Amino acid sequence: MNLPRLTLTVGISTRASGKSLVTTAESIVGSENVGKFPFMIVSDTKPIKKAHLMKLIKMGVVVRQNKRPGTLSSKMRQLIAGLDTDIFVFTQDDLEFSKDALYQMLLTFQKDPELTMAISKVIPHKGESFLEKVVEVGASGAYRVGESWNKGNNYLMANGRCIAFKVAHLKNMRIPDEVTNLDAYLYFENERTGGSFKFVNSAKVYTKSPQALGEHLNQSSRFQYSKYELETYFGDMSKKYKIPFSAYVKAGISEFVSNPLFTTLYTLVFLYTRIRKKSRKQAINPLWKADLSTKKIG
Repeated sequence: MNLPRLTLTVGISTRASGKSLVTTAESIVGSENVGKFPFMIVSDTKPIKKAHLMKLIKMGVVVRQNKRPGTLSSKMRQLIAGLDTDIFVFTQDDLEFSKDALYQMLLTFQKDPELTMAISKVIPHKGESFLEKVVEVGASGAYRVGESWNKGNNYLMANGRCIAFKVAHLKNMRIPDEVTNLDAYLYFENERTGGSFKFVNSAKVYTKSPQALGEHLNQSSRFQYSKYELETYFGDMSKKYKIPFSAYVKAGISEFVSNPLFTTLYTLVFLYTRIRKKSRKQAINPLWKADLSTKKIG
């Protein structure tokens, strides 16, 4: 079967740009079987150091540094405005791409012409700290729940660290400035506009788990309020957010069998994030403070 050749653009939105941005860019530029492609970065808040900027330019990356801080969605719109390719991969500055991650994304779109949104698999680097090892259980459990719910087509699988879109469809989607939970928003906006979604297990990217409990609490708080935030745009989300109890049970048993100690400890961390969650006003802030510990990848 002759598959159509699709063109690709990769874009990164960043605020706390540092060495991790260069490490991420190097892994993207080193992708195999995708040829050359446009690669853009939109940055604000913290200027990119000259040495890092020169490395990015040498790699062929187009860098735009905004003078004023903007939200994740506003920088995403900047990137979209310059697109003239078939597929757009929107990602972040604290990842390492496997050599074939972009190829697997493109291949998925080539095999399914109706596909409009695809998500890569985000894998935590092997934890070094005690907290990282505990949090990794939660990430693994979330994947288990998501994969067993509606054949993997649900908002839990819409991890915003690496998302790919069919550009023709993306340009018809609403992307407001003030969205905090952008990944879940994009999943439901893609659905609202008649798009289709797929989780691409073979497209692997790697990241670090939070190494500070406060950072994990911030992430958890944003997630806990996401339903209420998205109801502003999509109406009542109760049914969309209702996770089958059986999916929880299966995931919990699987995680406990695999790692009983850290699963038990994660249960305590989970309860802590529910009891100590940030206020809605603090959590639903599209200009939230960046998690610095996850960016120590380079």
